[in-house]
Amino acid sequence: MTYTNGSTVLTELVPCEPLIYTSKGNVPVDSLIYSKEWKVDQNFVTFCEFWHDAEGVLVKNNVHVFALQGLQAMGGAQAAMQ
Repeated sequence: MTYTNGSTVLTELVPCEPLIYTSKGNVPVDSLIYSKEWKVDQNFVTFCEFWHDAEGVLVKNNVHVFALQGLQAMGGAQAAMQ
């Protein structure tokens, strides 16, 4: 089976090690320590992901936030609380 990549014809796909882009450049995913954290409060659910190298240095993190209420509803609720 052949594959084309622009003008280059690839006759064989070479398996490659998954990499992740970090503050130290592209490094193998398997060389990092992954951890996660959930934070839940009355307005938001937050999911945090952390990747540390072997020395424990944080080299990448992601944060995903889900609002439990619409922003207008939160503004009205906060104004009513004051």
